[in-house]
Amino acid sequence: FFHIKFSFKDSRKVGVAIYANGYEDINKIFNSIGPYPDFIHVDIVDKTMNKNALDTNLSKLEVVKAYWPNHSIETHIMSKTPLALINENILNFSDIIYVHYEIDKREEVIKKIKSKNKIPGIVLHSIYDYVDIESVIRGFEQILILSISNPGTSGQKFNEKSYELIKKINSVKFRNEFTVCVDGGVKSNIINKFISEKVVSGSDVLNNEHPVKRIMMLQTVARYEK
Repeated sequence: FFHIKFSFKDSRKVGVAIYANGYEDINKIFNSIGPYPDFIHVDIVDKTMNKNALDTNLSKLEVVKAYWPNHSIETHIMSKTPLALINENILNFSDIIYVHYEIDKREEVIKKIKSKNKIPGIVLHSIYDYVDIESVIRGFEQILILSISNPGTSGQKFNEKSYELIKKINSVKFRNEFTVCVDGGVKSNIINKFISEKVVSGSDVLNNEHPVKRIMMLQTVARYEK
């Protein structure tokens, strides 16, 4: 824990979230944030997790990779049946593919991701209670904590239950074997209240008057205690 607290804090990476649903203008987003994020986080949500989800446009993955060819593209699939969504666009243009623990056919999904030499990540949603956390995350190199209540809806507040879930994950005996990413409601005033190697921010960056400054603030504020 001592090692995590004082080493990972200085190297926390910040990703910006882009939805593959709807009509987000990738060129406009690129012009506002440029190469400043450490990675790009692509969100895909369907009606199995959000009944109001718009249709997905998976060709956006290729567009995102074209704009950020040297960045890691981390795709978060918010679906109870992701096997139906994972196509060549996702497999070819993602470096990490996150799926939720609660999905159908989880082992088959993980196998498909690995078959293309991509890294599978597991998503734990802070609204759930995970009893045996070690068995849930065992074998994964990438863990994502969804720290908002409703998947696929931007602009939500950070769910307070996330703190306890992050703490449980950080306390496992094999903590050095995986990376933790916290996604949702992350702002500069709470980033030092939890420990993770990566964070994802969407509306807090993209709706800011100075998005690059906001990214840099999230990258640097983690180095200092409040």
